[in-house]
Amino acid sequence: MLIGPPGCGKTHLLAAFAMVHGAVIVKAGDLRIDEIPHLVEAAPLILVDDFTSQCAQDAVFHLYNLAEQHSVGLVVASEHPASRLDLYLADLDSRLKALPHVEIGPPEDDLLAVVMAKQFFDRQVSVTPEVLTYLVGRIERSFDAARRVVEALDHASLSQGRAVTIPLARQVIG
Repeated sequence: MLIGPPGCGKTHLLAAFAMVHGAVIVKAGDLRIDEIPHLVEAAPLILVDDFTSQCAQDAVFHLYNLAEQHSVGLVVASEHPASRLDLYLADLDSRLKALPHVEIGPPEDDLLAVVMAKQFFDRQVSVTPEVLTYLVGRIERSFDAARRVVEALDHASLSQGRAVTIPLARQVIG
């Protein structure tokens, strides 16, 4: 299981892994039992993205069992480890808990600054290193918080016709 908070790059990692290993990616919420045999035949590795306790647990359980029978690798990405998911299928619960878990932790300051710089760049918004340092020191240490702040600053910059500066950042996150 690949565990991490929203916006930490789980989906990006799965996509990169799929390209390198010829894997198939399926969204857990889109998984249908009748498609599972085709998935298992299609690739040596299946990557299940966005698994939650609200997904069709019977479909994920069927996929797990069929993948195991056919020696097909399986990676399940989720915001929470299996021990924190409320699963109604006890067999699926025990199988997911038995999987090795790799967790993406909160970003360090340097990584958070790089992530925010890229998000600003993607929005074609120019920011100085001083603005990034100011933001990193004042926001929650999460990829999702970084995304929300960049979005809010972009919106404020556009609506006020101002550059993204420390005073604008202070106004938006204040």
